[in-house]
Amino acid sequence: MDEIATREGVVGEVLPAGALTPCLATVLLVEDEQFVREGTSEALRSAGYSVLTARSAAEAGQLYRKCEDIVDLLLTDVVLPGESGRELGQRFQCWNQRLKILFMSGYAEQIAGSDSRREEFLAKPFSAAVLLQRVADVLQKGKE
Repeated sequence: MDEIATREGVVGEVLPAGALTPCLATVLLVEDEQFVREGTSEALRSAGYSVLTARSAAEAGQLYRKCEDIVDLLLTDVVLPGESGRELGQRFQCWNQRLKILFMSGYAEQIAGSDSRREEFLAKPFSAAVLLQRVADVLQKGKE
């Protein structure tokens, strides 16, 4: 079994396909650290999600414009080279207000300084189980 990793190291196992029953959805994952990007992508794919990956906000913007009709969730690091994950999310929501966004960061102070908007957030490091539960929760919001 593979493991999911973060900046701080390996923190959990990737669950086998079918371990959870998520809604079929496409996730655009934006993460500049290869190790984290690959582990997170593998965890999502093993649970049945379709995953598009980008290393930067610029790359994510190009990819989103090509695939915006199929992207259900933007999963982005808050700290990215160039444009921040929050700026990226705001830009994408200007194009599609229904797009769901889940921010992730290893720096709690970045979220503590957040404005009054209620944001979905995933603290690093996280396990595969926590990642998959948060993704499922965010995708489910608004469907109830």
